[in-house]
Amino acid sequence: HMYLTSSSYRKVTMQRKAKVQIPAGAYDGYTFAVPRVGSIRLEDNDVGNLIVQVIEEPHEVFFREEDDVKDVHMYLAISKSEFERGCEKHVETLLNGERVSLAVPAGLKEGSLLSIDNFGFPDVQLPSQTGDQIVHLVLDRS
Repeated sequence: HMYLTSSSYRKVTMQRKAKVQIPAGAYDGYTFAVPRVGSIRLEDNDVGNLIVQVIEEPHEVFFREEDDVKDVHMYLAISKSEFERGCEKHVETLLNGERVSLAVPAGLKEGSLLSIDNFGFPDVQLPSQTGDQIVHLVLDRS
């Protein structure tokens, strides 16, 4: 920010480090303020807020859909015979690489979605509310 006084025009550049706690469940584009960590006004030495915008980097396994930032999505490749007769798979979750067992019912088709309740992201505003992990079934073509 540049603040002007009536007697002179000055621009002061100051850099300092600040530890910022990113709220659980923050998503790409989420913006929040950190009070009293921003620029200092020359007129009264008051400290402003630091405005932070989150830029989420792509993950190799998990992704989000734009319409619901609490749910976390992933693809799971299974064979044709597993689609036909059903199977039990162990899938990775967001919880420090913890794996959970997922029952895939017989007769599902490629593109079917299965949900693992409460294994998604917490709501930024209400952290006690958690999204789900949505598993997109795809045919293993290897």
